[in-house]
Amino acid sequence: MRVAVIEGDGIGPEVTRAALEVLKAAATKFGLNIEFEYVEAGMMH
Repeated sequence: MRVAVIEGDGIGPEVTRAALEVLKAAATKFGLNIEFEYVEAGMMH
């Protein structure tokens, strides 16, 4: 499974990092194969 990761601006990067930790933990627990693809978006990019 591929998941696009879009951090965005402002609080986005902090929230995204926390969400990724949860997704990675769930992937480990349930044996999921998740591939993260980082995509740039927002005014700062």
